[in-house]
Amino acid sequence: MQELGVNVRKGEHGSLVVYANSVTKTEANHLRSGVEYMTINSGYANRCDYESTIQCTLPCMTKFTTHLWEKRGLAFAVVMGVFCLITIPMGVIRPLWYDELAARWLAEATSIGEFVDRINTGVEPTPPLYLLVQYLSVHLFGAPDWTGRLPSMLGYAASLTFLYLFVARRLAAIGGAIAMAIMMLTGTLYYAQEGRPYGMVFGCAALAMWAWQEYIEQERPRYAALCAVALFAAASLHYYSLLLSVPFGLAEVLRIWKSRRLDWKMVLVTAAPGIALLVHLPIIRMILSSQSNPEFAWAKPTLAFPAKFWLRALEPTVFVFVAVAVLILYLWRSRTVDPAEPKTSSFSLPDAELALLIGFVLIPIAGTIFAKVVTNAIAPRYIFSTMLGFSALLAHVLMRAVPAGRSWIFLILLAAVAGNGLLDIRWSMRDSLPGQLEIPVVTGEPALPVVVDDYLLYAQLGRYASPELLSRLVYLTDLERLKRYTSAGQMEMITVIGVKKGQLRGQSGYLTPFLESNSRFLLFEPLRAEQNESWLSHDLLDRGVGLKLIAIQGGGRWYLVERK
Repeated sequence: MQELGVNVRKGEHGSLVVYANSVTKTEANHLRSGVEYMTINSGYANRCDYESTIQCTLPCMTKFTTHLWEKRGLAFAVVMGVFCLITIPMGVIRPLWYDELAARWLAEATSIGEFVDRINTGVEPTPPLYLLVQYLSVHLFGAPDWTGRLPSMLGYAASLTFLYLFVARRLAAIGGAIAMAIMMLTGTLYYAQEGRPYGMVFGCAALAMWAWQEYIEQERPRYAALCAVALFAAASLHYYSLLLSVPFGLAEVLRIWKSRRLDWKMVLVTAAPGIALLVHLPIIRMILSSQSNPEFAWAKPTLAFPAKFWLRALEPTVFVFVAVAVLILYLWRSRTVDPAEPKTSSFSLPDAELALLIGFVLIPIAGTIFAKVVTNAIAPRYIFSTMLGFSALLAHVLMRAVPAGRSWIFLILLAAVAGNGLLDIRWSMRDSLPGQLEIPVVTGEPALPVVVDDYLLYAQLGRYASPELLSRLVYLTDLERLKRYTSAGQMEMITVIGVKKGQLRGQSGYLTPFLESNSRFLLFEPLRAEQNESWLSHDLLDRGVGLKLIAIQGGGRWYLVERK
């Protein structure tokens, strides 16, 4: 043992470096449970001077006995088990929704040639890498809906794994598990159950975080290469992953400023998302040329977007964090201070790593600026990778604030994750499959056309409806008149284009010609007026067309429409 300061000693065992504030003979021999110690990788210790090493280490040295669930690997396994129990049923139960149906249509192509032809239609703007992954998943595992969601499930599981490894290096196993639980509470878990690229983007971003940390610790080029590949893949899965350059660029700027030297390997790593975007530029131009009516962009950026994003992300978990705050306050007030305990900062983290996490938290602001200047469109799901940094940062804050309460914090967060998951499963089981829509019987008119005034429901019915309903299913639009009632014009047009190009089953057309050739038909209007997407009933009344309410069932109103 080597004396380093007031009641602080250093011990080495192979590649392990141990700092302890109370060392006994038992603790010096393999550090058994009940020991007051903190371990860190020897590579990090060798690259820190005495002061910074002690600062990073001592806040975790408190008087506690290691609990069973804090053993390395067990806390991780518990959280992953809860993740699987929630995600697998949800991924199987929930019907595919609009964007998933578009990607599924491409994935169900019978050959690579047909797959490429469907991409060239421009119906689905997602980058080809994700579409190829989903194509392979569907053809390897079969037709069930969950096969298109499997890549997202695995990607999200990877994000939890690498987030755990990233945080556990500083805060031990329990800190890593706390970060995992926070991540699952912030709204990102939904994207593990959806056949879209976001789950895989989370996985690539978390892998990049871990590889970056390993490179900073050990300076081995293979970790820089792995980080670059992960960032390139993230931007190749979703173009807004270009914003991942923000946290890694911020961390690298700080490293350059402190070391006064340029690390070209990490400069190239930071540029990887931008390089991926340049590679995909011809595909982006092709998709933009096939899009109609850009004035209907439904997700236009506003200066208030970052604030709304954080409110939406954290609102469902406000009671959980209030409970954690109450626990912290109680433990803080009832704590006992050891006069011999070294005085240290309550929040200590390597500067570059802190900059990386802050950079992740700033992604919503960077995304808003990017959308204002370049794309004129942004949605919360495009930037949910920001939650990786938020989860890691909050885990550090909680562990540094009251390390003695870390077990209770972990259990509260885990219970909240499990409770939210069970509620989601219950609500999903109550939802009827869209194909089970019951059509009211109209006397003397057994086969009237069925017009659905909702593009999402129409798309789902095109996949799940019975053959009898599918033969009568119609979707109508009229952009000029639609502008008076709704802002959903872009999705309306995409639906019409999807039907014409074979992506969606059923019939589609424009309202006026349809009225001229059909004097009577059924109209189904979902009870979702708050979304401002139903417009046909308003337009028909303005035209003087008769509407008779004949039933309220299946989550909407059924009208018998008769042209006078």
